[in-house]
Amino acid sequence: MNIVSIVLLIVLIFLSFLIPIFLRRHVWKKLSLAIDQEDFNDYFKTLDSFMSKLSFPAYYRENIRLSAYITQNKESMVKKQVRFMIEEMNLKPEEKIQVLEKAFYYFMDKKDGKEAFDILCKIQAMNSKKYDSMKIEYEILIEKKANYIDELKKQIERIEINKGKVGQEEQNIIIGYYKYLIGLQYGYLQNNGEKKRFLSEALKLCEGTGYENQIKKQM
Repeated sequence: MNIVSIVLLIVLIFLSFLIPIFLRRHVWKKLSLAIDQEDFNDYFKTLDSFMSKLSFPAYYRENIRLSAYITQNKESMVKKQVRFMIEEMNLKPEEKIQVLEKAFYYFMDKKDGKEAFDILCKIQAMNSKKYDSMKIEYEILIEKKANYIDELKKQIERIEINKGKVGQEEQNIIIGYYKYLIGLQYGYLQNNGEKKRFLSEALKLCEGTGYENQIKKQM
């Protein structure tokens, strides 16, 4: 192989790395701009473009499509997209869990117990470690059970003992969410003093997060 061929080969290898990076940045910039402007027509047009398909794997594209339907609160499209991803795409088990988990919390926010329970059953069938914690949330938030006060308090103790395994901000949010769930259960038991105490502590830890408004509604 002469020197010219070697140089051309090096250039081709370099471009093979550079072009996908450039395309991804370009497509991501267009997607971000469309979201900022709430222009979902342009968003989906960009997502379905040839450049997008070259830049991102199918799972990534369909997953952010699902997120867009959730943002738009298009329930029928969320159901259709979840069904398509789970039944028709060749997803890894962990990818299926991510899709189902996203749909689970969407229907939990809508207080749609039937849809949330159906998804929970699918997650249980997949032997996911996430099932136990999601089942607790379902029973507290949808069925309004008060069986998990002591268990969640122990979870908080374990998190506080194992400080450093996650960032402080993330730890505060997790503890705050658990205290929110504890506060709700005390409310179901008509123990308004403990309800107020735990919800107040939860609010301080979750200020500025998506949980803030949920907690305020219960106070």
